[in-house]
Amino acid sequence: MSGLLIPLLAQQRGWNADTGGLLAGAVALGIVAVALTVTATRAFARPGVAAAGGLALAAAAILALAFLPDIIPAVAAAAVAGAGSGLFTTHVGPLILGGAPSTHLARVQSVLVLAQSLPLVITNNALGSLNDLFSASVILVVCATFLLAAAARSGFAHRPCVRRCQRPRRSDCRRGGLRGEERDGYYPRPSGCGTGLR
Repeated sequence: MSGLLIPLLAQQRGWNADTGGLLAGAVALGIVAVALTVTATRAFARPGVAAAGGLALAAAAILALAFLPDIIPAVAAAAVAGAGSGLFTTHVGPLILGGAPSTHLARVQSVLVLAQSLPLVITNNALGSLNDLFSASVILVVCATFLLAAAARSGFAHRPCVRRCQRPRRSDCRRGGLRGEERDGYYPRPSGCGTGLR
């Protein structure tokens, strides 16, 4: 969910700046909570499925946020949207980096940063223009629809190559059978998957 939509939604509902800040903080809190959980307990065994689930969770929360007129339920929905976003980002990054050659990790990481940042140049302007034509609630519904479609059709959800990819077992690490980057938490590339994600 674009950060631009939070102040637009607050303006539409007649909420003050404090409430808008509370919504933004709730989104950040959801992301941080998931990131801390993954840091403490490691990621889910099936990162592709977890990433798709994160998209679906964020979509459901954003859809609910579009129709919640009261502040407290809206803050709760914003926190859930943040949790879904955190679930996606904490699993898709290692999944892609784990499928990259060790000689190209920095380049792949740079591509990930660009993929997250460059679309904002277009989407923020487009969302602002759409808000002039419709409303923030309508835009939230559109965003939720695209997220649900991405979760349903994403390769994370149905591509067998990615679905089989799993994090190393602790027993494998103790036996010393993994490379250094696998022991550090990178996901091994399943056989037959080529050099990375397509």
